[in-house]
Amino acid sequence: MKNQYFGDVSDYMKYGLLRLLTDGGLTLGVNWMLTPNDDGPDGKKREYLSAPSKWRGCDEALYDGLTALLDGGRTPDVSLLENSDLLSDTTFFSDLVPDGKEDRVAWASQSLDTLNGCDLVFLDPDNGLEIKSKKIGTKNSRKFALWDEVRAYWEQGSSLLIYQHWIHMERSAFFNQQATHLKELLGVDQVIGVSTAHVLFLLVPQSQHIKQLEVGLTRLPLGWDSQMSLIDTKVAHSTDIEDDPRCLPERVIDDLSYPLVTEFDPAGVYDLLEKHRGELAPENVYVQYHLLKHLSDGLTVCVDTVAEGTWGDPETVSAPPGTARYFWMTKDQHAIWVNI
Repeated sequence: MKNQYFGDVSDYMKYGLLRLLTDGGLTLGVNWMLTPNDDGPDGKKREYLSAPSKWRGCDEALYDGLTALLDGGRTPDVSLLENSDLLSDTTFFSDLVPDGKEDRVAWASQSLDTLNGCDLVFLDPDNGLEIKSKKIGTKNSRKFALWDEVRAYWEQGSSLLIYQHWIHMERSAFFNQQATHLKELLGVDQVIGVSTAHVLFLLVPQSQHIKQLEVGLTRLPLGWDSQMSLIDTKVAHSTDIEDDPRCLPERVIDDLSYPLVTEFDPAGVYDLLEKHRGELAPENVYVQYHLLKHLSDGLTVCVDTVAEGTWGDPETVSAPPGTARYFWMTKDQHAIWVNI
């Protein structure tokens, strides 16, 4: 993060995501991983603040707040956010990241002490997770979150959200690569991705925080559906799923006779879809079969393949006028669109 980036469109989405993830009552720790400003063009993408019809509805309070903070030509600076009420119950660590090895170790130790006890820690490096050519102590290593630092935050008991720029690599393959490394490093089986046009947010939940994080993740499609999407959305680990007749447990996913929905109930169907996004993969003909067979004509399902970084128009099975549209990104770069 550089102060010059503050309030740009990626920042808006970043804060929107943090607000959602802490909406279930989690405390937040933010390590800006600040680096000095430069003369580059990054951080000047604030045209969205002049397009409220497109952007304000994503998070009205946040949009209005950022507009007010930058009003009058104020110099962009993360301290503007720190001194606002846009992120509640949040601890910030704002020291500049050094490049030198010994200084970096000391900086990391101080950041860990400052954010110890936060339920969710957000790491906001310029570029993302450590790469082989930028080991600790090398020039511009300050632009990356080091694997050892990630592990240290995890071992303190914090769930993690990590900022990662998309690179010139097929996106699903890149997500799988980063997720696999995190799973191996931390000994977990769940990494959730939140994708934007330019940024991948990597969320690694501690087991004790899953239900609170789920509160925000289930609301993501409602406000940010055109700007952010979920990948690898295996979130629900609730023990009561198998007791809910509206749900389709993984263990019976191949049983075509299992009733996905016993009767049409918009709230119940929505609850079911929220719990089982990770199972709704287009290549799974059994899930499609259940959706198309059992859902009433008040709810339709549309499946569309996603091109690189873009959305095609889904072919609608039956879209009654005035319906609300929801979608979920799956691991294999497909989208599930649901009209209710």
